[in-house]
Amino acid sequence: MGQSLGCYQTLNLRHGLDHEQKLQLKQLLQLQQQLRHPDLPNAAKGLEGMLAAHTVLQKKQTVGVLIGGLSETVWNQQCTPEKLAKEHKDVDVMVLPPYNSESEISITRFEAGIDWWFPREEKIDIISDYSQQLGVNQKYWINGNGVTLSFGLEQYTPLSPGLYIHNLSFICKMREYEVLANTDVQIDNDALEAFNLKMEQRLKTSLPKFIREKFAGHILCDKYESEYKKVDAIDLVKFDRDTMKAIYRIG
Repeated sequence: MGQSLGCYQTLNLRHGLDHEQKLQLKQLLQLQQQLRHPDLPNAAKGLEGMLAAHTVLQKKQTVGVLIGGLSETVWNQQCTPEKLAKEHKDVDVMVLPPYNSESEISITRFEAGIDWWFPREEKIDIISDYSQQLGVNQKYWINGNGVTLSFGLEQYTPLSPGLYIHNLSFICKMREYEVLANTDVQIDNDALEAFNLKMEQRLKTSLPKFIREKFAGHILCDKYESEYKKVDAIDLVKFDRDTMKAIYRIG
């Protein structure tokens, strides 16, 4: 976390993938496509939606993080507002609970045409082939359509309200965590390494000027933000498959 090019390393596999590893890689890539949820009707799009989310979050004194396909597309210096509006029909935002506070989140379901993902905490029973953990307090994120995310967020330092754009390491981990939490197959390390390389290769490395200007002070990347604590203020939480199964049983 905190390095703008943190996930951009030269990945040298020990050897070429064998047949089974290639099948695992294909399964991960297909699953990553399948995990996309349907677009919202009357959704706020692209930059307009991002600014709408930013305004709502600031008004409600709440912190949110941009996720989903839009969080990837903005990392392209050649991107334009028109391209964002055309290619992305909704804006996905994970909402963080008030930092060190018991206050309620006052944002409503699909407010301003945004696909908000709200934190929820409940007791779950995590059961695996080897152990049982009963009554575990688990925080997870769910949207207005009842879809659950396959990863969580943790906030380590306070931030001013608004919509935050996270760095490339965050995006790579987000894609890795969501596929691993939704497969029952044991994935070989080389297949996973190849999957991460695929994710990294499709990402660019810079934000366009209009994004940098509109969200100045709300970009969690040391390439654009000099304040170390702010860059590392939020990180992903990995959910394993057994935890996800326990969360799904709640519904």
